[in-house]
Amino acid sequence: MKNRYVKIIVVVISLSLLFFVTIGINLIKNENNFDYIAINEKLVISKKNNKWKVIKKNLKKYSWNFYSVYVDHEYFGRDYLYFNDQIYLFDKDKMALNYNGSFIAFNKKEYKDVNFTTKESTDNTILESVLKKNKLDSKQEYTSNYYIDIDIDNDGKNEQLYVVSNRFPIDSIHAKKYFGFIYLVDDNKVNVLYSSVSNTTDSYSGCKPYIRNIINKEKSYYIVTECATYSEGVVNLSLYEYRNGAFDKKISTLY
Repeated sequence: MKNRYVKIIVVVISLSLLFFVTIGINLIKNENNFDYIAINEKLVISKKNNKWKVIKKNLKKYSWNFYSVYVDHEYFGRDYLYFNDQIYLFDKDKMALNYNGSFIAFNKKEYKDVNFTTKESTDNTILESVLKKNKLDSKQEYTSNYYIDIDIDNDGKNEQLYVVSNRFPIDSIHAKKYFGFIYLVDDNKVNVLYSSVSNTTDSYSGCKPYIRNIINKEKSYYIVTECATYSEGVVNLSLYEYRNGAFDKKISTLY
């Protein structure tokens, strides 16, 4: 009788272990189906089955996983992330690492943060056509007017990604309308990614756009933009995918 009870206990324990191991394997498989992009301690972007969503709550549960970390668009390492009042980094031995600069991290190694250089725009021919199309005066004082070279369609030739705005002037110059544009120029064709025009004469209203990150995954490109307000401390972050010659906005969120 005693041996019978022992056999029953062994069977129960074995089945319990099998159950929990199976659940653990399924959870790991399910987790591997997700692509995570850590922006900062407040925001993680996830993707599954080509559907993107924003995660702002319970970020600590994404801690202690390995991420490919980039700081100021330079590869920093494959490190542990810990989410708290800020993002903390740890090496494979869980020793703390210091970093300083613009941060982004990916759980999948296929994602790369592209290092780019901004160049001041000197030829405003295309810009003037964009302003004219939006019924804006081309004689403006710009607070942003630069471009980035990027071969976004993988044709071996660089396209230009422009960022232009007249918001938040340093001096007392006033315009009738304030605006911000981000657009791609490919063989003189203009593809607008971001457009904002306000009728107010308050130069510090609205937000001023800029490109935060250019992300490459194999032959696909994603553009991360941020639009920062002047004094409210609110940032609007958007993620665009470039596909078939057009930009598709995947997410837009405030943080």
